[in-house]
Amino acid sequence: MPAPRAGERPAVYADRIGEWYAARKSARHRKEHGLFLTPVPVAEFMAGRVKAVGRERESMSGKNGSLPHPPRTVVTAPLAPTEAGE
Repeated sequence: MPAPRAGERPAVYADRIGEWYAARKSARHRKEHGLFLTPVPVAEFMAGRVKAVGRERESMSGKNGSLPHPPRTVVTAPLAPTEAGE
């Protein structure tokens, strides 16, 4: 397996390993085992579409200055047209 290059981003290294592995398997094997690799630019685009939505402390007016609800972070991603029923 290839070693990471100095300064190589993890996504680029993972892509390189995937290409290295896929090159050693037949097209039939790749298809039968669902080996389909997402190119780094596409994966980065998809990751950029995910938004982290944090809820700030809403109020300090609870009992003894406590929060009415504990803070939390919710991660949302937009639906693809087929998932949205369009």
